[in-house]
Amino acid sequence: MTSPLIKVENLTLQFKTDEGLITAVNDVSFELAPGEILGLVGESGSGKSVTAKSLMLLNPGNAVYSPESRITLAVNGESVDVFSLKTAREKIVVRGGAISMIFQEPMASFAPAITIGNQMVEQLLLHGDMSERQARDFSIEMLERVGIPEQAHKYPGQLSGGQQQRVAIARALAMEPKIMLFDEVTSALDPEMVKEVLDIMKTLALSGITMMVVTHEMGFAKEVADRIIFMEEGQIVEQGTPTHF
Repeated sequence: MTSPLIKVENLTLQFKTDEGLITAVNDVSFELAPGEILGLVGESGSGKSVTAKSLMLLNPGNAVYSPESRITLAVNGESVDVFSLKTAREKIVVRGGAISMIFQEPMASFAPAITIGNQMVEQLLLHGDMSERQARDFSIEMLERVGIPEQAHKYPGQLSGGQQQRVAIARALAMEPKIMLFDEVTSALDPEMVKEVLDIMKTLALSGITMMVVTHEMGFAKEVADRIIFMEEGQIVEQGTPTHF
């Protein structure tokens, strides 16, 4: 049996508030195998997004994880205890290293006054050892992979919502992650743009990219996922293949 790329065990997450601790995720466990596409489905407030963000330690500072919570990531033949990562340097392995995340609002992560191509080049120069020319060529290659190489010279505000999501996917791919997380990436798109993003994800699946797709739309999850976990009130209540739902 193939060893999991990431293993989540007994994940319990609470948030400190003025009213006390609020439980967002309660004793959640699952694994993600290499090349698998996992759909994490649930209504707003079900705990699906904070579960995904836990893999990258992206939840806010008032998040409190139980002592029993454990997330183990397999990287280059070694096991990484995600909750043991404390410094910004250590966290690079789960933040743009082995894991990349595409968010619901891609514009929030773009600098509006810098072209798409230059932003991708800057990211590669910051996190890798490429020359500027290599970074620019690789950026174009990634944009070609999602079907929009001609957009490199444009600014984020000049792109449609679907194009912005394509760029976000290209930028994530450029970091060559082991796992890609998609957090409600189609919720603000019209049906035609949803189909565009779905087609890209299916193409990525054929190339063996491991993905977790967080969505409240069961139909979308059934289109793309190999396995679906349904969450409700912070817990896993059902899971199985798309035909099960």
